[in-house]
Amino acid sequence: MRKSRRPLFKNIFWWLGYTVAAIWMQFTIAGVDFFMPAVICSTQEENPRQTFWLVTMFALIQEGTGAIAFGSSTLWYCSALLLMYYGRWMFDANNFFFIVLVSCALGVWNVGLTLLMANLQSFQVNFQLLVADSCLLAGIIPLVWLFLYSLRQGFLRNVNAT
Repeated sequence: MRKSRRPLFKNIFWWLGYTVAAIWMQFTIAGVDFFMPAVICSTQEENPRQTFWLVTMFALIQEGTGAIAFGSSTLWYCSALLLMYYGRWMFDANNFFFIVLVSCALGVWNVGLTLLMANLQSFQVNFQLLVADSCLLAGIIPLVWLFLYSLRQGFLRNVNAT
């Protein structure tokens, strides 16, 4: 029983550490969701419980710090989960080019979702800045994912083993 708890706590501390680092990175580079690579990586590990808790924690953090009405972060993360789930049927989920494709789709979806939520609130959005942030988001997600995926595979090889 002790062996099964040890990887669980190691996994929890790993994600808590990444969450702190992602918050710091989001503070450094505004407009980029550094939680998304973790959601993608967790989805690839095919651990639904872990993914559920990560998405819940990340959505609550994003909803608490955002200026847009409640619900946009939930739609954001659910759309990423759908992209990963359905994209897995056509592509290898661990392929870097698949992650680039998903991040480009998320960049486009970021523009659409932000415009939709801003329109519902009569909130003015600088369209050029939004497109620039979405392009930055689409470019950074694969890089952070690659780094995170490499660390998860290298240092925490059996993190989800029971």
